[in-house]
Amino acid sequence: MQQINYVRYACGRQGESMDTGQVDVKLLSQLLQSKRGNKSLREAAADIGITAPTLQRLEGGQTPTVDTLVKLVRWLGVSIDDLRAGPKKPKRDTLTEIEVLLRADPKLDGDAAETIANVARQVYDGFTRKKKKR
Repeated sequence: MQQINYVRYACGRQGESMDTGQVDVKLLSQLLQSKRGNKSLREAAADIGITAPTLQRLEGGQTPTVDTLVKLVRWLGVSIDDLRAGPKKPKRDTLTEIEVLLRADPKLDGDAAETIANVARQVYDGFTRKKKKR
C-alpha cells in the first residue's frame, strides 16, 4: 500500500494523466508486451484490472493515468522508479536488476521469480566473497 501512495504522490492526482516526461512509455510498452506473451489483450487486461482497449493503447505508447499506473506496476512486479523517464537514479546493484527482470517475465509466477532471485543472490554472494578474500 505504501508504494501505491508513493506512486500517487509522485505522479499526480488520482485519475489524471501523467506528464509524458514522467514515464518511459517505450519501456512500459515493451514490459507489457513481454509479460502478456501469448495471452490475449482481453485476458491480460482482466488480470491487470483495466480494459482491453486501454491495454492496447498503453502497448502503443500512450501514457497511463495514475490509477492505471498503480495497477500496471503491481502486475508487472516493478517499481515506479523502473518506469521513470529522464535522468535515472544511480544504477541499482546487479541482483536488483536481475530480480526486476525475473518479476517481469511472463513465463514465471511470483514464487518462481522469487526463488530464482534467491538462488542467484546466494551464488552471487558466494562468488563475491571469494573475490574479496583474494
